[in-house]
Amino acid sequence: MNKKLLAGLAAASFLAGGGGTAIRDALVTYVHGHWRSALDTVLGPLVKNHTITQAQAAAVITAFSQGWQNHGGDHDHHSMP
Repeated sequence: MNKKLLAGLAAASFLAGGGGTAIRDALVTYVHGHWRSALDTVLGPLVKNHTITQAQAAAVITAFSQGWQNHGGDHDHHSMP
């Protein structure tokens, strides 16, 4: 989420108090869930068809989750691991 955008909205009194942080946190949670759902959709059939193992799928999901934790959600979609 773009912190500068939220800071600008807060400075212009569009977002008061912790509103910007709450919106950012909600969007990060939503996007993380979206990525997880997309990964499940993509990886599920690959496991079912024995193209990859369940362990490989789990490793991909873990790598994405760690990327989110390492970046704290503070990046745009182009840098998503």
